Amino acid sequence: MSHRFPALLLFLLFTGGPARADVVLPAVLSGHAVLQKSAQTRVWGKADPGEEVAVTLDAATAQTTAGADGKWAVELNLSESKPGPFELVVQGKNRIAVADVLVGEVWVASGQSNMEFPIKGWGNVIDADQEIAGSANPMLRQFLVKKAASFEPQEDCKGEWLVAGPEATAKFTAVGYYFGKKLQRELQAPVALINTNWGGTPVEAWTSLEALATVPGL
Repeated sequence: MSHRFPALLLFLLFTGGPARADVVLPAVLSGHAVLQKSAQTRVWGKADPGEEVAVTLDAATAQTTAGADGKWAVELNLSESKPGPFELVVQGKNRIAVADVLVGEVWVASGQSNMEFPIKGWGNVIDADQEIAGSANPMLRQFLVKKAASFEPQEDCKGEWLVAGPEATAKFTAVGYYFGKKLQRELQAPVALINTNWGGTPVEAWTSLEALATVPGL
């Protein structure tokens, strides 16, 4: 005789019970990240509601408890931290170890095509190949945000960290790259660029729905 089990029962049998949400970090807090050197550097993520979370980077550590919505955040005192690299460790019910994390200056490079223009790709800077060949610099990095449209603010994005060097520099924002290169040389500290651009977009695309709603013509 055959028996039919409800789909939920089968799920529970094969998973061993209710699913547990592991501690997770946003995309920008991933391998090769750069954190701002300050006394209140924010690290955040999600976990199970009420889950205890501990965060450590070098000598800095902080603890918190995830809220009812699963969100958590801590502030690390990195004002006296060396450049690194360090391992960012987040411990909850699971453990996350983010490798090759630096402490320095973090700048947002945002706008349209003039900021999006890369070292080499759909446009090339002067002597791009020469610049790329000699660009190895582990203290200069870029987080390249993947384009995605949304009518509401998002809690996370897709993207990746790139370390300046012959294999990655072509993808850097040209304006941001030369700014970051100059700043890194002057400060002798790590510099990160958050590359979030979208060429050809009208100003309305960067404006909230609430603001647009106040203009009758829009």
